[in-house]
Amino acid sequence: MKFRRRQQAAPEPQPVAPHANVIARFLTVSGAALANPEIAVVVEDRGDRRVDRYAYACAGCGGSYKSDAEGHLCELAQRHAKECTALPTPRP
Repeated sequence: MKFRRRQQAAPEPQPVAPHANVIARFLTVSGAALANPEIAVVVEDRGDRRVDRYAYACAGCGGSYKSDAEGHLCELAQRHAKECTALPTPRP
């Protein structure tokens, strides 16, 4: 008697909620440990602002930063994500 394994389809990845004008997302240390892509640092292009056009916000610790230089801000956001171990405040 031969037994065959059933072929099971891999689960579909769950999409992360879209953010307007997102340039980059960096998963934080706690986001990676918990396999939660929502705990990330999100870098956004805030449009036609003359000052502080680019901004990042961390979903873990709530930290944020603004700058006119996209490249510099992405480097700061990535560095922050590598070091941030904070968890977001639980929602009631």
